[in-house]
Amino acid sequence: MRRQRLVAGVWAVFLALSLASCVRSGDAGDQGAPDPQLRGQWLLADAKDEGGPINLLNQYLTLTIDRDRTTGGRSSCSSYTASVFGTPDSLWVHATLPRQTDCGTAAQQALEFRYIADLDKIRAATAQGDDLHLTADGVDLHFVQVTPTPLQPIVDRFWYSATLTPLSLNTSDTPVSYNEPGASIHFGGDGTLTAVTGCGVIIAHYVENAGEIVSTDVTVNTRTTCGGYDDALDDYLVRLIDSGFTFVANTRELTLTSKRALLQLDLSAEAAR
Repeated sequence: MRRQRLVAGVWAVFLALSLASCVRSGDAGDQGAPDPQLRGQWLLADAKDEGGPINLLNQYLTLTIDRDRTTGGRSSCSSYTASVFGTPDSLWVHATLPRQTDCGTAAQQALEFRYIADLDKIRAATAQGDDLHLTADGVDLHFVQVTPTPLQPIVDRFWYSATLTPLSLNTSDTPVSYNEPGASIHFGGDGTLTAVTGCGVIIAHYVENAGEIVSTDVTVNTRTTCGGYDDALDDYLVRLIDSGFTFVANTRELTLTSKRALLQLDLSAEAAR
């Protein structure tokens, strides 16, 4: 028996619409597109609304504004789409979450709902340098621009799991790492991610956006004999790949961190002996 799961989420739809609408907008110029000052890949740095300052829980919340009206981003639980209309002085944003959201904790879910609700209230924007403020009465969402992260250091290489570290929303907690050999990940130059565990194979398509690797069309093929240690590692990898992650790499080591899944995976260019 084979267990298979397809995750064709909002992010895949957003990417497809972005490519298509970029072609259309390129044909017709920039008519109706967001102001050039607003375009870019943005990371939420701090925020406040009528309820006061928002605790971002050390989460990675992003917003990508392209040349067209198809906008999207990543929140504390889900990918979302949005429409942006108007000018910086008179701006309208309408954000939409998927019908079902998969959230690790109630706190992350509450943060996502609050953030999306605040996006829908936005009526103006100011952009200066690498800073973008989306504002309304009582609302100020402050973003900083993110430079795309080069994928070259990790592409077309095999990386082998070494340690896994569960993370906490409480930044004062001291993380504890566990030895987790037995899995490998390969980032293909064609945008295919392949992870092999003691349970089977995980395959996905990936792109870099706003400093993160975002996966779509995640397929999990698992043997019926899988269980125990191998099954746990397999589930951790699926959670991490599904949730998106930032990465830090050198020639010998790679660290993948998913603040949504609350997981950090350290890998090595050499398999454990």
